[in-house]
Amino acid sequence: MINSVFYKDLQPAQLLEKITNCPIAYLPIGTLEWHGRHMPLGTDMLIPETVFAKVAESAGGVVLPPLFLAPDIKQKINGKKFAGMEICGFEKNKPNQLFGNCYHISEKLFYKILNGILENLKRNGFKYLVAHGHGPSMNAFSKYKGKFQKKYGIKCFTLFDLGFTETDGIQTDHAASNETSLVMSINSKLVDIENLNQDEIPVAIWGKDPRTDASIEYGDKLISTNVEQVVISLKKITENLDNSQLPKIEFSNIKSLIGK
Repeated sequence: MINSVFYKDLQPAQLLEKITNCPIAYLPIGTLEWHGRHMPLGTDMLIPETVFAKVAESAGGVVLPPLFLAPDIKQKINGKKFAGMEICGFEKNKPNQLFGNCYHISEKLFYKILNGILENLKRNGFKYLVAHGHGPSMNAFSKYKGKFQKKYGIKCFTLFDLGFTETDGIQTDHAASNETSLVMSINSKLVDIENLNQDEIPVAIWGKDPRTDASIEYGDKLISTNVEQVVISLKKITENLDNSQLPKIEFSNIKSLIGK
């Protein structure tokens, strides 16, 4: 029988045991977004999903499927819509479409999606939700986390709330040395630094130059030190939980559908 921290892999009894022991859900709030010519479009999902898995293995809890839809700054010029790094990565009022971007929704819709996720997490007995990934998604999540806690009784955190720093945390730039090092650590085959040499100025890279400042070693250090800090924080938060009794999965009035 598989022993996984991913919700999608678990059988009902396995999920119940994990929630009873540690009712934390981890939500990667990523995007399908340009991360330079050298990185995968799913960088914002890959990084938090991997980090959350390592945290869950030590602190407990369950990793939810990634959410790739996200809010961001937006602009409309000559009938074309632009978002995020399509605006930030270019001169004022001269946005460019970045091929592969496939994520932008309104903050109103993003809130509705998060609200639906929280409602379902409450139904299944989760008490905590940790979300991390795309910067604007984390900003929106942080904006509403107090409202979610009051409405559903689920305490909400980003990884920055649990000990990450703005310099050596997880995902503190955009496709620059921090995120590039993290992906190199997770799967170096997904990164091709040489692709950055196609442009005199690397397109939509925000932070320290990954060509000189990114490495597998730096990514390894970022993951290990931050996972350790988050595990310590979460264990303190959940240390007084009563998980002595595992509920049973029982049913009544079952209708036989076998052979129908």
